[in-house]
Amino acid sequence: MINQATLSAISLIEKAARKCGVQPSVLGGEQLSNALSSLSLILIALSNRGVNLWAVDKRIRVPLEGQVNMVLSDDTVDILNALYRTATYTAPTNYPTASKARYDFGVGVTGTFSGAVYRVEPRTGGITPTVPDPSTYNAEVALQYSDDDLTWVNAGYQYLPNVKAGWYIGVDADILRPARYWRLKADPYTTDPVLSSAWFISSPKDIPMSQLSRDSYTSYPNKYAQSSQPIQYFFDKLTPNPVLRLWPAVQTFGPQVVLWIQRQLQDAQLTYDQTLDIPPRWHSSIIFRLAMQIHLELPKEVVIEGRYPILEKQAEVATREAEDGEVDGAPVRLAPSIGCYTRG
Repeated sequence: MINQATLSAISLIEKAARKCGVQPSVLGGEQLSNALSSLSLILIALSNRGVNLWAVDKRIRVPLEGQVNMVLSDDTVDILNALYRTATYTAPTNYPTASKARYDFGVGVTGTFSGAVYRVEPRTGGITPTVPDPSTYNAEVALQYSDDDLTWVNAGYQYLPNVKAGWYIGVDADILRPARYWRLKADPYTTDPVLSSAWFISSPKDIPMSQLSRDSYTSYPNKYAQSSQPIQYFFDKLTPNPVLRLWPAVQTFGPQVVLWIQRQLQDAQLTYDQTLDIPPRWHSSIIFRLAMQIHLELPKEVVIEGRYPILEKQAEVATREAEDGEVDGAPVRLAPSIGCYTRG
């Protein structure tokens, strides 16, 4: 069995303290809090060193008719790939409960769906608000199929934190299998939204979109132009939420925007229960880099004198090894990006 060791924030801080020659029991509450803050800053800075392959997610959004600016989740660090998707929408045959949308192909008939789209709507006593709620929600849904309407199997699953009311979100299937019954099911215990607006998706077709620089986007005379499909986008790195600016805007509701994003790593907490959002191949690098910060913050009489240069050297070696292994193994292919010059 391969050892896939995982570390909590406290375990990592303890290991980093020992690298400084300090027993973890010496660290007081304030020093633990400072070490946790240093660890969080190190994790945030990882996204500046390149693409964290374990933190690449697929997000699917459906822009509204004529929508130019699309607000993204606050954990979006960068957009690696953006695609425009056309698909066939099929409305559910019924909504058995507030958290379920169901489709029945009929007696003796089976079919396949490649995904689903749903609108984020908060629970407000079963009443859907007419004005989108500005607060954020957690969306956890499963796309499922069944042959008898009793035993359901997950074809796709999605958990998205910090989504906003009024967003239309898509979930893709991981399994394509013909079945009579399909449903989209929201977890009623962990999910705030209800499912009163949902569709099942089939026959998707993805088309790559080209990215614009700020100068190129701002130079366009008509940023509100509309077309059957957006072919370009500008990723505006605003805070607290970045914005995807589409050009041209879509004329009708339905087309999807599929985004492969690099997300922000999860915050570290001072518990033994939480597993840090980093793979084992990065443990040594993080431990040595955190040890450097702890060494700088602790009193000189507590740490071992002359240990910092050693920690710095070890951190450099461990980080280089981790970065060298942060590749997907695919061959490099160079291709000119001339899409913006060949729209006609």
